[in-house]
Amino acid sequence: MRIAALALSVLVITLTSGRKNCLRQSEELLRYSNLLSVSDSVLVRSTAIVRKISGRCARDGMSVVRDGRRLEAGSVIGVYGRICEKSVTKMGAETFIAFRLENWASGDENYALALERIFARRPDVVLEKISRLDDSLKVPVLNEIVWGFINNRRFGPVDPFGDETYRPVQPREIEPKEVLNKFTFRGIFFDLNPKMHALDDAYGHEIRYILKQAQNYFETWGDLK
Repeated sequence: MRIAALALSVLVITLTSGRKNCLRQSEELLRYSNLLSVSDSVLVRSTAIVRKISGRCARDGMSVVRDGRRLEAGSVIGVYGRICEKSVTKMGAETFIAFRLENWASGDENYALALERIFARRPDVVLEKISRLDDSLKVPVLNEIVWGFINNRRFGPVDPFGDETYRPVQPREIEPKEVLNKFTFRGIFFDLNPKMHALDDAYGHEIRYILKQAQNYFETWGDLK
């Protein structure tokens, strides 16, 4: 009995310690995501945290403590994507793509949503990285950008709810009118970043593929409702 009680006590202490560690790392990751810009050292630290959290703490969502209450703080990948998006160097985009390829078996939609946001911020880096991939990977990665574009840009080139995933979840306000459709998608795409038109010369194949797949979506499914 004493041995069993001791084993149970050790287990409880281990689990409690593990939960506290997960919360601490989630808080740290969330804090990084709220920075105005992210250095390479913070990016490296964030990647290490995500590897630990996604493996031991929360494969999908993160939790933080506010006023003694445990709150959901959004998707682990969504928060990590935000950090990579704010990187002051091209390392952010490159690191996220590499991390996605390492975890390609995951069907988490947040990879696509985060990748498209990074693409909108650093299209030159993302397109250059994708252009070097084998066709077996290039097309699936481009498809993720398409899916992210369709979901992230429903309200136009600037997503009014783009940051809501990266803080403790709050009730959403009344949504504005959706404007993404078969007539507007091309203009919205090129309005994502001033560099987009210039990049069409170097990465025309990749850009035309994204636009074609978006067009196919609206022709098949109609406007988003």
